[in-house]
Amino acid sequence: MNASTHWSNAMNRIVTLDTEEATARQAATGDMRALVLAPSADALRVPRAELAERFATVETVTSTTQVLTELARRPDMLSRTVLILDLDAMGGIGPAFETLRGLRTLYPQVAVVLVAPNAGAQDFGRTRLAICDATLGGTPAGEDLDLALFAGLRNNAAWRARLAEAEVPDTDAA
Repeated sequence: MNASTHWSNAMNRIVTLDTEEATARQAATGDMRALVLAPSADALRVPRAELAERFATVETVTSTTQVLTELARRPDMLSRTVLILDLDAMGGIGPAFETLRGLRTLYPQVAVVLVAPNAGAQDFGRTRLAICDATLGGTPAGEDLDLALFAGLRNNAAWRARLAEAEVPDTDAA
């Protein structure tokens, strides 16, 4: 089974065509890339084989500076990029918080999935949209990874909608 068939089948298991997430599912089955921030190319929290099954391209960087360089280098791929950020490689949530908010401001169309090995649970909700679209705890693989990627795309659409709503001037106030 090739990567796009696997991903398409996984997405079809998760959501039906008539839901609000149908748009996110179509994006998920396209030609997407994973940009992974990890301490090194050999120290990925998500197994490279798991990523290769789901993405057309998997690129590894070791610093947030390299993340920014890669995003700027391929502006045509922004909406088809999922950032998978190892929170430990960023120094933990405290040091990473402002960097994450800055990434969300500069590149709202890029889905961000945090990998937090010390997190107590997965978080696929929308409460942390200012910093990420989904959070994976432990060493994610298989269905947890599929759910996080789908939730990340769905939540990123919600994040962009919030930003667009905030930009609309309030005509009732006049």
